[in-house]
Amino acid sequence: MLFRLVEEKVAVISRLDVERDAVAFAEQVLARNPEPFRLIPRPVSLALVDADPEASEVDRLAALLLARAQLRLILELPAHVEELVELVHAQVSPHVRMAMLGALAYLVQPATLVCDDAPGGYGFVDDCIVIKTMRLAMARMGMPVVLDEGRELRALSLLALALSPEDFCRMQTLMTRMWNEIHLLHMMTPNVAAARAQRILLHPLDVHHDWTTPMPPITRTFPTLCEGMFGDAQDEGITIAFRDGGTIVMTTEGNICGYH
Repeated sequence: MLFRLVEEKVAVISRLDVERDAVAFAEQVLARNPEPFRLIPRPVSLALVDADPEASEVDRLAALLLARAQLRLILELPAHVEELVELVHAQVSPHVRMAMLGALAYLVQPATLVCDDAPGGYGFVDDCIVIKTMRLAMARMGMPVVLDEGRELRALSLLALALSPEDFCRMQTLMTRMWNEIHLLHMMTPNVAAARAQRILLHPLDVHHDWTTPMPPITRTFPTLCEGMFGDAQDEGITIAFRDGGTIVMTTEGNICGYH
C-alpha cells in the first residue's frame, strides 16, 4: 500500500514545472509569509527590476525568485524518495526501516502540515523538509546517503521561508520530534520495530505525525530552521541571509549558486 502511494505522489511531484508553477507558488508564499518581502534592500530591488523591466511590483518579483528556488528543491524529492526506498529494501535494522517508512508515510498523506493540493506545488514544502530531515538523520547514522550536510541544512531554512510564522514553528516542532524519535528507536525491541514498520507499510494513512506538542532536543546537534531575509545583490547573485549568519546565493532566475 505505502509504496503504491509513494509512486503516485512522486509522479505528481515530477510533473511540477518551475516556470509554469512559480507564479501560483509565489502567491502562496506572499499570502502566508509576507514579512521578508516588505523591506527589500535597494540593491536587490534594482537587480530584480533589471532582470524583468516590465514588472512593477518588487515584492512579487522577489517572491517569484524565491518560489523558483524552492520549487527546484522540491523537484529533488523524487531522487530523495528513490534513495530512501532503496535503503528500506536493503539490509537495515528494523528500527531504521521503521523511521524511513514513517517519513514516506508523511509524504503520501494528503492532509499534513500543508495540504498537498495547495496551488503551484506549494503543498509539498513540508514534505520536502521532512524527507530532507530524514536523509540527514540517515547520513548521521552511517547509512549510504550521499549529501552535503551544510547544503542540506541551508536548503531546509530556504524551504521554510515559504511557511507562515505559525507553520514555521510547527515545522520545527515536527522536525525535532522526528529527530528525537529516530535517536530513541534503539530502546525499542527489534520485534516491536519490525511490527510497527509492517503496520506503516499496510496502513500509511493511519500514521500520526505530531507538530503541535513541542519537545526539547535530546541530541547536542539537530536540524534547526533559521529565519531569513533578502540581503545583498552582487555579481555572484542575490543573497538570502539567515539569522545564524549563513547565506544562500541565487541568480535572478532563482538558480541556487552558493551555500555559505
